[in-house]
Amino acid sequence: MARRRLLFPLFVSSTLAVIVACSADGGGDAILFETAEPVEPAPTNPLPPSNRPDDASIDVKDAASDAPKDAKPDTFDAGKPAPNPGDACKTLDEVFDRKCGICGNQQALCEPKPDGTAGVVSAYSPCVNELAGGCMPGTVESEACGNCGTRTRTCNMYCAWTTSACTGEPPGACTPTTHDYTTAGCPTAGTLRTRSCASTCTWSGYSACGALDFKLTVSGTVGNTVSAIYPLRATQAGKRLTGTCPNGTLSTTTNHPYLYVEVVNPTDATLTLSAWNATAPGGVVIDTLMGWYTGNVRPADDNARKACAKGIIDACPTGTPCPEYQWAGVTGANAITLPPFGSALVYFASYYAAGGTSATEGNVKLVVRTDSSQ
Repeated sequence: MARRRLLFPLFVSSTLAVIVACSADGGGDAILFETAEPVEPAPTNPLPPSNRPDDASIDVKDAASDAPKDAKPDTFDAGKPAPNPGDACKTLDEVFDRKCGICGNQQALCEPKPDGTAGVVSAYSPCVNELAGGCMPGTVESEACGNCGTRTRTCNMYCAWTTSACTGEPPGACTPTTHDYTTAGCPTAGTLRTRSCASTCTWSGYSACGALDFKLTVSGTVGNTVSAIYPLRATQAGKRLTGTCPNGTLSTTTNHPYLYVEVVNPTDATLTLSAWNATAPGGVVIDTLMGWYTGNVRPADDNARKACAKGIIDACPTGTPCPEYQWAGVTGANAITLPPFGSALVYFASYYAAGGTSATEGNVKLVVRTDSSQ
């Protein structure tokens, strides 16, 4: 008889499996055994975390409370304000401090009421220890800056000014009272075009070609000063005048930038004037020398140049507030004398020749002070 072998399906539960094997004669045994807990395979595409409230594992409020304790807020914490006079207070003889004035301080005391029932804040002492040169916190001011621009400055809690950037300057802005010249468009040698900067910080148009002619009207009030800014350039250069007027001497070098400025007396009195050079805004310090000529006719040759009225001074003389000693000036025995409605020519030049290592070119301020009027 042929032998047969039957295989029955295998049933597996989570904890128990039964296998039955039958032989050809019908006999068989059942075998029972335990199996291991099945392992669920890891998903190949994990699902995103649930955003349902009941699934949240972090409380937002708790997370915020876990921020560093030393984190500083953006705004300054001034602390608890000081009490006002007359406020109730608990601890007798407690001293209260408060800020006052320009970063000063003052104090009050917790004192008993007349009936002795409770404490009350006394009047504050006078404000002391204010910051010298400081400002009142919270003050906001607008001020001029640059060339006709404005900026805002604010007094901070430390009684110091903080300043914004300068804005509002006109395009191509210039410094008022500045004078300029160019040879552009002037085919005749020795002729130039001039322009001046107005109080609006804008340039005038260039003049027609002609001789360099700068004027400065002085004040008729004793003690007053007037000033303007003029350009020293190698375009307008010549021999350096030195020595003592009216017998000056001329250098062999011929490239010393120089200018003549006519100072004009607008009054019917005789004026005595002091004059000196100073640094123009944004300019450099130039070692200059200075003298002057009577009238308003420019010297036509070397001999006329030597015949100056007073000078030549190669330093800042005592009695004039030159900001640097290299600037020249005339005063005292060399002071300028202007007859009623008269004029004089102030000559100033670079001591050094252009092209060397010393500064010889740039804008220079001429300041003229009225010392007497008769």
